[in-house]
Amino acid sequence: MLLLLFETKEGRYALPTNLIVEVVPMVKLKRIPKVPPYVLGMLNYRGTALPVLDLCALLEGEESLCEQLLSTRIIIINYTFKEKPKQMLGLLAEHVTETIKVKHANHQTSGILLDDDIYSATINREKDEMIQWFDLKRMLPERVIADLYQE
Repeated sequence: MLLLLFETKEGRYALPTNLIVEVVPMVKLKRIPKVPPYVLGMLNYRGTALPVLDLCALLEGEESLCEQLLSTRIIIINYTFKEKPKQMLGLLAEHVTETIKVKHANHQTSGILLDDDIYSATINREKDEMIQWFDLKRMLPERVIADLYQE
C-alpha cells in the first residue's frame, strides 16, 4: 500500500494514496465569511470551487494554523458522505514531501483510547518511526463536511 506522509504540529500522519486526487502547492484562497477557523477558504480547482481545511487547526485547535513552508501543500481528496456522490475537498498540511510503501500488515493498533483507529500506527522500520494513520471518516467527521456542502 502506498501512503502519503504529512505533518501537523503534533506529529506525522499517513494517508492512503488511493483517496488522493492530487497534491497542489499552496495558493491564494477565496475567504469565506463566518466559517470556523479551520476552514481556510475556497480553492478554484480546474473550474470547481472546493473548500480547503487547515489540518493543523482542525486536529490541534483553532490557534494552531499550518505554517506557510515550501513543503506546505493542499491535498485534494474525494470524500463520500450522506449517500451523495464523492465531493472533492482540500486539506492543508505541512511537510507533504514523501510517500512510503508498506504492507497492510504493518498497520497496527496502538491500544490507546480504546484501540481507536485514529491512533493506529504504521511503523517505518527503515527509519524506526511511528506514523499515525489518517482515517478520513474519524478525523473529518461527516457533520464538519456536511456543513461545507449545505444545499
